[in-house]
Amino acid sequence: MLRASCVAKHDYYLCGPCDKNNAYIHSPRFDGMIRIIDLYAAGGFIGFTTRMATVEELESVERAKAIRDAANETIGFEDSENHWIN
Repeated sequence: MLRASCVAKHDYYLCGPCDKNNAYIHSPRFDGMIRIIDLYAAGGFIGFTTRMATVEELESVERAKAIRDAANETIGFEDSENHWIN
């Protein structure tokens, strides 16, 4: 049993093995949305929250994509559409 103070509030939780299960499909993210992933949000469970991003978060995502794309050009990785930052 976990104390309430030890549980971070999220939309849903998955245990580690369930999160690695390729058959599990997370809820969709639409344009302008981000998914927040919190390791050990409730004991050994991973917490997930999907919400609309703030302007600052969207700018941060664009910077991360630019860094990813620059690195891909350097090492020759061209499949940026299937990267986790998309």
